[in-house]
Amino acid sequence: MRLGPKLPVSDQPKGLGPPTQSGRFRPVFLRRILAPGFIVGLALALIVAAVAVLSPILAPYPPTQQHPRDSLQPPGGKYILGTDEFGRDILSRLMAGATNSMRVAVFAAGLSAFSGSLAGMIAGYVGGVTDTVLMRVADLLFAFPALLLALFVVSLLGPSAENTILAIAIVYLPIFMRVTRAPTLVAKTREYVQASEALGASHPRRLIVHILPNIAAPIIVQISLALAWAVLTEASLSYLGLGIRPPQPSWGGMLSDSRKLMEIAPWTAIAPGVAIMISVLSFNLLGDSLRDLLDPALR
Repeated sequence: MRLGPKLPVSDQPKGLGPPTQSGRFRPVFLRRILAPGFIVGLALALIVAAVAVLSPILAPYPPTQQHPRDSLQPPGGKYILGTDEFGRDILSRLMAGATNSMRVAVFAAGLSAFSGSLAGMIAGYVGGVTDTVLMRVADLLFAFPALLLALFVVSLLGPSAENTILAIAIVYLPIFMRVTRAPTLVAKTREYVQASEALGASHPRRLIVHILPNIAAPIIVQISLALAWAVLTEASLSYLGLGIRPPQPSWGGMLSDSRKLMEIAPWTAIAPGVAIMISVLSFNLLGDSLRDLLDPALR
């Protein structure tokens, strides 16, 4: 039985209709932004970045300054984290090491992301022989273990911060090529790309304006994960004496110097080890959270 006239859609009471796509997405987005993993990862990454940027101001002593009378002082007093065998303040060296290690990691991840993403987009967009050649190069780089390939590049070019950046960038280049090629293959068949082609847009414009924004999510996630691996690789190279050269401090170099002191002065190894762990953990947590946040299949 009809009880009254049917109201127009615009007059329907608000909040009684089915939720819209944006309405469903908003609480999911907020829930993932407020997820513990995202908050902890972002907070730790910001702390590491702040220490790396502000280390010249925050460090209580110059990182290379020696205090021979205070060698191997345990944590406490005027040396919060203690001193090493040369009497250098570990806290100051840890902060300066954050600057050096994060500089290498950021530039290496940025270089590999730029060059690898560009090569992957070109391979997926052009196809044919270009795609085959670029992907075979990626397969060749994938055939080598990451650390072994980095060691080969640094040994060939010589140990320095610049060569370490180049070595790490080459190691992670094929990862970004693979990450960008597959979505580019899908994106180039979409209607908006075909419409831009019909309107006379050039190939670079189609790649940069129409394809890149729609495949940016996996690139962003991969950058955060590459930062974690770049920190580990730089620390490994410095530990082997092929990274940042002394007397400039790096976390891997500090670990290498502490090998013979671990029994009598364990704090010389604990501090850089914890710093590496926190940095890698923060970028991994941030990368996993960004993947959940940006992947439309998980919404």
